[in-house]
Amino acid sequence: MKKVLALILVVVLAAAAFAGCSAPAAQESASTQPSEAATTEATDSTESAAPAAADGDLTIGIALMDYNYTFFQDMLAAAKMEAEAQGVKLVDVDGGNDVQQQLEGVEDMITGSHINALILNPVDSAAIGTATLQANEAGIPVVTVDIRSEEGEVVAHVASDNKDIGRQSAEMAVETLKEKNGSETGTVLVVGMDQITSVRDRTEGFMEYMEQYPDIEIIKQDPVNYVVEGSQELVTNLLQTYPEGKLDIIFGGNSTNAMGAFAAVEAAGRTDVLIQGVDDDPVELEAIEKGDIFLSTIVQSPTDMGKLAVQIAVAAAKGEEITEKEVATELTLVNKDNIAEFYEAYNANQAALEPYKS
Repeated sequence: MKKVLALILVVVLAAAAFAGCSAPAAQESASTQPSEAATTEATDSTESAAPAAADGDLTIGIALMDYNYTFFQDMLAAAKMEAEAQGVKLVDVDGGNDVQQQLEGVEDMITGSHINALILNPVDSAAIGTATLQANEAGIPVVTVDIRSEEGEVVAHVASDNKDIGRQSAEMAVETLKEKNGSETGTVLVVGMDQITSVRDRTEGFMEYMEQYPDIEIIKQDPVNYVVEGSQELVTNLLQTYPEGKLDIIFGGNSTNAMGAFAAVEAAGRTDVLIQGVDDDPVELEAIEKGDIFLSTIVQSPTDMGKLAVQIAVAAAKGEEITEKEVATELTLVNKDNIAEFYEAYNANQAALEPYKS
């Protein structure tokens, strides 16, 4: 029988971390371009407490998890570029990976910037419900992107198929174990983050796929904090428990966990442990290109997420009905075999986004 070791640590959100945090002032991106119709299919108008405005008078608010990461920098840049194309204003708040900071920033956008629609990428799916409900009460349509809100009403959710990210990663892990060990056997560590819905779904997809391989031992453990140092410390400790030859692959459910695992494995000088990640963080891509222990990453499209979220938000702000409630974006598995081709498309995309990055 397959052994699944549930070593999940309880995530602790210290109340002290929420005290005394002030939200950054919303930053405004004004457009001078003519408006274009949102590509999201819309039909009849729906009633909203927020009055519809002319295109040039629309203000869209966007609150992302943390600007320190390339993924969210690209998402924001794409949102700014699309807002310019749509002829609307965009105000944005950096969540700073802090629940209270994000909540206060959203409140400021609702009451101070008088936004017509809100795009949310939550620091915490449960905690952000307060902001979603506040927007609902104000008649402001909400679009979630990448991570869901566990409370309140949203007009649409834009994200990758996160369970499919897990399944694709698991499929490659199985193929790698067959090559490495001669059969579908070995030990795999899954590093997740259960309070973030997208990462939780990836973990579930990974483990569900692995259920058909009873000789592969799965260890699941989550770091306490959503930072690279948290996952690095976690994996460093586990490498002591699983010495040379006892651990084959580590799947990091997001770039933070994958990079932390990679740092720990490199620091320990271990070449027997391979890393799988998610997203296109430059550290991950460089490690894959190097071709030693970083096996692969599943790349989402933060550019598409930012663009589509703005298109839907604009349509909703105009009072249009959004008929597509779940909007899936593209996934690309990147490994040493296709890294050169991926870089060509990646560099072209970064060049297009660069004028919209501060």
